[in-house]
Amino acid sequence: MGYYQSNAARKAEIASQRLEQLDLIRRLSCKAFPRADRSNIKLMLFILGLLADDDTGEEVFKIMRRF
Repeated sequence: MGYYQSNAARKAEIASQRLEQLDLIRRLSCKAFPRADRSNIKLMLFILGLLADDDTGEEVFKIMRRF
């Protein structure tokens, strides 16, 4: 039973981290840098997408397409 509890806790922690990453990405993409030009924001989102895990990276690239 301990394995399943630790596995569930690990998955919950990963989900929590993913939500934090997505929240950061959304804040960055929602005009967090009003004076920055779009190419700099797009570059930053691209780098974040490469550093993120697969699911979060996909979300980053979806946001990046808007720019």
